[in-house]
Amino acid sequence: AQCASGEKLLECVGAVRVTSLRDHVRQAQADVIWGPEAASQTSRHKLEVACAIAKDCLALADDVDPAFLQVAPGAETSGSGNGWGFGVAVAEAVAHSFVGVAEVLREQVEAHDEGPGLDVLE
Repeated sequence: AQCASGEKLLECVGAVRVTSLRDHVRQAQADVIWGPEAASQTSRHKLEVACAIAKDCLALADDVDPAFLQVAPGAETSGSGNGWGFGVAVAEAVAHSFVGVAEVLREQVEAHDEGPGLDVLE
C-alpha cells in the first residue's frame, strides 16, 4: 500500500491509476489480512488476490505518462534513465507485488499446503 501511494508513482502514471491501485491493495488487505473473514480465506483465494495485484502493477508500465519519460539532455532523474520505458517507481511497485505473491507461496510451503500454487500462477 505504501508503494501505491508514492509521489514518484503518482508523477509517473497519474492520480487515477494510483488511486485505483491503492484501492485494490486496500481492499485486498481488508479481505485477506485484517477483515473478519481473513482467517477463513483459502490459500487459493489469497494467491489469486496477490496475483491480481501483481497483474495491476505490471500493467502500470502501459500507463506511464510520456512526459514523465522525457528527460532534458544531461539531466539526471529517477524517472526513466534506466532504458526500460517506465520509471523506477513502476519497477518498485512491480517488485513489491512479486514479494506479495512470494509471501503467499511461502506461507503455503510452510503450511505444507500443496494447494493452488502453480495452478494459479499459470
